[in-house]
Amino acid sequence: MKIALVFFCLVVVAVNANRFICDVTKVYEENKCNRCACFKDSRGAVVFRCTLKACSGKTYDLFRKCNPAVPLPCDKCWCIQPYGIICEVA
Repeated sequence: MKIALVFFCLVVVAVNANRFICDVTKVYEENKCNRCACFKDSRGAVVFRCTLKACSGKTYDLFRKCNPAVPLPCDKCWCIQPYGIICEVA
């Protein structure tokens, strides 16, 4: 139990070390399925939105839950609740 807890803490620290900053010039991918982007709303606040494709499968479910047993697919990925794994693609 202690080993699992330490492993989980290390994964959380590693993910949080590279903090996500929503960039309106970038395109993101949610759980290897939906495309996402950041927009400025009418008040100038940055809003994160994704397409709404019906995604499923074991990988999608593991990514959606930010399962620490699943390695991040690239260097520019973050675990963002409630979305799951968000990766920069462009």
